[in-house]
Amino acid sequence: MPARCWRSRPHLPRPRRSARPASPPRSAERRGIARALLNSIRTQAEKWDCKQIYLTSEPENHAAHATWTTLGFVNVPGDHQIDGVSMITDYKGPGRSRAVYELLSSQ
Repeated sequence: MPARCWRSRPHLPRPRRSARPASPPRSAERRGIARALLNSIRTQAEKWDCKQIYLTSEPENHAAHATWTTLGFVNVPGDHQIDGVSMITDYKGPGRSRAVYELLSSQ
């Protein structure tokens, strides 16, 4: 398989290395924490005049996929699908495919 070059996806933000976030405890699920956090991020993004916000999630994280779409994010077309969700192979490095979601500014 040929190596993938970032230049092949100029319309997407360049991925950055990041620490894997800790999973919230089960008691935190479905309590509006993601919605509150993303509303705060949206507010700050508007102050900074950001045009897009991107989120990623692992292929098996069905709860994240549902949450992001409910909050208005759109699944960015990738190179394959898993359970109807578009994925980008090696987005976060070799063997680390991700679903990428985009929210366009309402400005």
